Amino acid sequence: MNNYLRYSLYICIFGVFGILLFSALVNLYINKDRIIYTLKGTTAEGRERGSSYTADSEQVELAKKIVNGGYILYFRHAHREKWIDVAMYDAMEATNLLKAEDLYFKDAVCLSSMGIIQAQMMGEFIKDIGLPIGKIITSPSCRSRQTSEIAFGDLGDLKQLLLHPGPYNENLDEFAQSIKNEILSLKFENNTNAIISAHNGVIKANVFDEIEKDFEFDLEEGGFYVIKNDNGRLILVDKFHNFQFFQQVFYPRPN
Repeated sequence: MNNYLRYSLYICIFGVFGILLFSALVNLYINKDRIIYTLKGTTAEGRERGSSYTADSEQVELAKKIVNGGYILYFRHAHREKWIDVAMYDAMEATNLLKAEDLYFKDAVCLSSMGIIQAQMMGEFIKDIGLPIGKIITSPSCRSRQTSEIAFGDLGDLKQLLLHPGPYNENLDEFAQSIKNEILSLKFENNTNAIISAHNGVIKANVFDEIEKDFEFDLEEGGFYVIKNDNGRLILVDKFHNFQFFQQVFYPRPN
């Protein structure tokens, strides 16, 4: 084999290897959350994500209190496709007050087919459990609006502030304070819960005056934080990492 053919073969081999490596890295990035969750499976937070999870006594008690109303339930929207540059599409939709479900980039910002089913199932359980819902506020993003309409039966009030901070150039401490003020301004009757339908990245520790339980600030799609307003002090009580962990409390195994 002459040198020209040898070098051409090397180039082809390295080219194929490079493409495979690039594809593998892209796949790792897209599935990074799932991989991290799997690797963390020996921790309490990791076990929480498993299908065999059973709520502890504190969460059972809290879930039953929630059905009596008086809490602010901050939901992460239901499932969407994972687009790494989703903030760009969110900025286009929210800034221009568009309805992305009618536009070419709907797959980037709206619920996936899985998410639509997930939100519908959440709504079925909400009705069956009898979860009392009062005031609803919603991020303007397609996936949050769809979650409110499908799961909670009402879009509520759209709040530009509830879009996650990714699309914008802003001071995150000021953003957190604005989120705190917005949540504290919610008015609801004691026998209902206020609902917020928004995004994972909106809620951080600096939003709260007190955090009652130590956990990661991370929700699966459909999960929610349980918040209460204690005379102007914003308290994070707990979270249900996904909706299944809340629903489970009310369904003992049939005989």
